[in-house]
Amino acid sequence: MDFYVGIASYKRPEASRTLDYLDSLGFPKERRILSVQTEEDRDAYTRSGLNERVGTFLYREASTAAGNRNTILLNVPEGTNVVFMDDDIKQVVMEDLGLVPLDTLEKFERMCKLGFATAQKNRTICFGLYPVANAYFMRGGYKKAAICVGTLIGMVATPGITFCEELQTKEDYELCCRIIRKYGACIRLDRFACDALHYSKGGCEDAWKDKSGVIRVAELLVAKYPDILKLNPKRPGEVLMVKRGKR
Repeated sequence: MDFYVGIASYKRPEASRTLDYLDSLGFPKERRILSVQTEEDRDAYTRSGLNERVGTFLYREASTAAGNRNTILLNVPEGTNVVFMDDDIKQVVMEDLGLVPLDTLEKFERMCKLGFATAQKNRTICFGLYPVANAYFMRGGYKKAAICVGTLIGMVATPGITFCEELQTKEDYELCCRIIRKYGACIRLDRFACDALHYSKGGCEDAWKDKSGVIRVAELLVAKYPDILKLNPKRPGEVLMVKRGKR
């Protein structure tokens, strides 16, 4: 069950923690895809040499992270397994009497293949990881229908299933909601999580700083998926999953 790692990057031409992590694992260069969404980034990433650390370097004009991710989906054959990873991941960890790094290629690939196999078993096309690297909460096997954060999401390239390019944030949540609606499941592996920087310079920094925009997206998603999501009353701009059988 081979898979590609797809990294949609924006305004971070000087470094990629995720590429450093993949290098440390010995993850094959030919199965790495790096995508950028502006001509400026295309030129900057070429000058810095990041384009030389992947098998495929893509550029397509886009105005959102969703559009950048879709560039990768549009350039792989139907049925391809793609593991989308943010560009600022230090490592992936698992809960095993504490947090244990997946520090070999075998461990990382085993986790990704488990995700795709579990998704296939449940007749769906997507999996993600636990949202925070905290061993206290990372218990159990997997959740069948979950909203997964886009730090790491595995997906089978499927006709008609792409990220919503109209959303500046939470495109990962919207995708998971759509997949749950269509397939009845979106897998979350609860013993695995990413150790990553969030809201750092570059990337979606500006979009997340727009608090009113983040709130609007949350309200839009709840209006579109009231059977799956509800607003978090304690944290404006955040959403929670609706318990089964409740609104």
